[in-house]
Amino acid sequence: MDIAITLFVIIGIYILQRNAWLKKIEAPKKFYIDVLFIMHLILFMVYIIYAFNNRSDSGEYYRKAADAESWYSAWGTQTQFIVFVTWPFANFFGLSYSAVMLLFAFFGFQGIVFLYLTAKENIPTLKNVTAGLSILEIIFLLPNLHFWSSSIGKGSAMIFAVGLFTYGVSRFNQRKIIIGVGGFLMYMVRPHVLYGFILGIVMAILFSKKGMKITSKIIIVIIAGVALYFISGDVTKLTGGSGFDIFNSNFLDHRNTEFGKGGSGVEVSNNEFIKLFTFWFRPLFIDSPGVLGIIVSFENLVMLIFFIQFLKNFFKKWKMINTFFRILLFSFIFGSITLAQLGGNLGIIMRQKSQIMPLFFVVFCYTEALRQRKLV
Repeated sequence: MDIAITLFVIIGIYILQRNAWLKKIEAPKKFYIDVLFIMHLILFMVYIIYAFNNRSDSGEYYRKAADAESWYSAWGTQTQFIVFVTWPFANFFGLSYSAVMLLFAFFGFQGIVFLYLTAKENIPTLKNVTAGLSILEIIFLLPNLHFWSSSIGKGSAMIFAVGLFTYGVSRFNQRKIIIGVGGFLMYMVRPHVLYGFILGIVMAILFSKKGMKITSKIIIVIIAGVALYFISGDVTKLTGGSGFDIFNSNFLDHRNTEFGKGGSGVEVSNNEFIKLFTFWFRPLFIDSPGVLGIIVSFENLVMLIFFIQFLKNFFKKWKMINTFFRILLFSFIFGSITLAQLGGNLGIIMRQKSQIMPLFFVVFCYTEALRQRKLV
């Protein structure tokens, strides 16, 4: 079976990468990266069983790629870009659906590791909670992050893009190519998320008083403004809004109303605060759609507790949060706002949230590190 060969190749690549990763960071325990890898493989197996027994977009992506006449004909943004990426694996290499699913799961794993490396590079050592692991390591083992980045689709592509972009921005003078690749992938898959990231960078720079000359700030703001101008066209096409106003959209109102008619729908089209709360913390037990929803509800409860703790730390010492973590925070907020406009269905919310929540987790762990040192 080609999935066995694919797994063998992936394990080989992972072993080579593992040695390089361990040189970059001081892992709490040498086997943690292995635990992360095994966790991702387990959630991949859970997802593929789920996909074979339920309707999944991953099957549609694979079928479209297999039926496309040429690689060039599959080119496009958003959904079509996933078809484009899938095409060479399905046609040139002739891999099965399961094997391509495994490859995309490996892409998702790469993104998770890049996010973890970013956190380890920038966050002071945290106290261990259990089994020699800190809250940071435990957070990166949460199943929702691994589950939704384990299949052919936007979830794995976006977590890979977000991981690359975040890792690059943390050392932007040294990783310009990584930033470019991550930004390009974000634009191709979800331009509205890149829109949120650019807004986040602009806001963080404007609110930062250290480490950057005023001329540099002006140049970056101008470049970001130009980028926002071009990206906004794709965002408004997607949302049906007008200009930069993605909130005023008949398309979104209709979309959320229609989703609200389903069993997993939530009618949130008229209240921005409820949209954000829903995006970040629902389902919460009472509106959990099935077993998966109940499992996610426990994770959402943990996130809600983290969020309350974060607010306590955040308002005490805003000045101690450096520019990089401000970028992550503002990118998380603006990215959440743009994604929340499209998330009238809890199933969609659960998938999309996993692509942006790691940014909050990294910022939360940073404030926890400050709190443990009694700096906040």
